[in-house]
Amino acid sequence: MRYDASDEFAGAFRGFVTRLVVQRLVLAQATKIQSRTSRNNAEVPRDDTKKERKTPVLTRKVAGTARDDEIKRSLRQGQSFVELASGFALSSEFIFREAKRLFEEEELRKLMRQSKRGEWSDAETQWLIIRRGQGLPLTKIARLLRRTKLRVEKELRQLKNKMLESTVVEGPQELPPGLRRSLFRTRLFDAWQGLLNSDMTPTWRDALLKKSSTRWLSTISNGIPKNVKRILGSLQPPTYDELECLSSVDSTNAGVYARLVTSCYEYQTASDRYLYVGSASKYGSGINGRVSQHIEKRSHHDETRLHRNIRSKELKAPGRFVTLMTMQWNSPENEDVLDVRRTVTLAEAILTVWLGALQSPRSRLQDLYQWDPQTKDYTAWSSHNPLTVDVVEPNNSKTKVYKA
Repeated sequence: MRYDASDEFAGAFRGFVTRLVVQRLVLAQATKIQSRTSRNNAEVPRDDTKKERKTPVLTRKVAGTARDDEIKRSLRQGQSFVELASGFALSSEFIFREAKRLFEEEELRKLMRQSKRGEWSDAETQWLIIRRGQGLPLTKIARLLRRTKLRVEKELRQLKNKMLESTVVEGPQELPPGLRRSLFRTRLFDAWQGLLNSDMTPTWRDALLKKSSTRWLSTISNGIPKNVKRILGSLQPPTYDELECLSSVDSTNAGVYARLVTSCYEYQTASDRYLYVGSASKYGSGINGRVSQHIEKRSHHDETRLHRNIRSKELKAPGRFVTLMTMQWNSPENEDVLDVRRTVTLAEAILTVWLGALQSPRSRLQDLYQWDPQTKDYTAWSSHNPLTVDVVEPNNSKTKVYKA
């Protein structure tokens, strides 16, 4: 008897989508709250505007008056800069700067050693989620919350566990193999169509029109490993942990790879994890040769963008390199090498937008990420669409471009 899971699957899928929508609404509301509290000159809206106020309205422009006294009193009583910022509709960084102006250096240092304890307020939790998601270092977060770094990390772990519990999908969480393969093929063609409608060089456009979409995409599909196809054809978005578990790069063939690098913090958010997608097509060295270029040490004046990012953001180098697609050369002849180079570069473009690894993509390319962007747990690290740069001739000339 054949098992029909269509009704059960549909119910589980609806539940999964509902949870994602609710999470997105909550995050949007939290972002709005943070936006309101970060306006330094904004006043707190009141419902009793017609009533006579006993005290004057406190604004940033009033210096050395009631607001200064309130800041000093509240900080001495143990309030955090975040709580004060919420009450004054100012940024926590501004309150901290005001505290440095109002207190003697020694007194402020003593106050900062008095760590806050007890339960977290809703305002603190929302602020923590938003600012950590924006990449604010834990040391600065702990300082503005007046809590120890260990307590901040503990709260982040608890929040992470609550979020994981809230996203559990009841019922079947895996698509049937046939449906997953069909979804993979559909998404592959969608990415192809989206790239054709996006910006690219005239040389690239001419080259892509010389072969049918079936020929291009079948070659690319055949080179993508099954475990990568499983991720790309899933209902649930790719996670950093899933990508990190893919097979390590270990091939002299041409192909597409992903580089995954994290920050040094124990608790990781999306702003601590970086995903870069690249390709390699140099005959004889392939992906292994490109990885060697990534990890080689360079002087500051000879650094690539990724080298500079790793140094400035204090990321853990070299990270992990995993295989997304491979392709063999038929021969070392220039025409064959050029065809392979074009194919893997096209595959790089497709997989970059498919995995959401492109920094600041235009709306057309952004829509090619097949899942809710709010659920992505890593940061895009690829700088541009590969089809906006012509491939070089197989002799690796840096000046002459092969014209199709």
